Amino acid sequence: MRLHIGDGVEPAGEKGAQRFGVGGGEGAPRIYPPLPGNANLQSADPASTLRIVLDGAQTVTTPRAPNTGSMPAYARDLSDQQIADVATYIRNSWGNAAPAVTPQQVARARR
Repeated sequence: MRLHIGDGVEPAGEKGAQRFGVGGGEGAPRIYPPLPGNANLQSADPASTLRIVLDGAQTVTTPRAPNTGSMPAYARDLSDQQIADVATYIRNSWGNAAPAVTPQQVARARR
């Protein structure tokens, strides 16, 4: 199954899409990193991207960045193929270019 915009992959709908930075991918200063040109997304090894999509992420509150941001974990909600498709999409959107992620890589990351 290939994912397409509107397939309902984001469990939280519009808010879920925003967590992936959908739109301009510009992020939010001191909360979410920008996605265009993001070195982690463009790495040959998708491990960092997969870890965040599978396990989620939480930002730390500091005096300079008082707003917490989080991304939910999708390990229980999406199949290996769906996570591979999402990871490939975000690694190759907003001007990024990275190798496609395979379901086998996702399965290894789940262990």
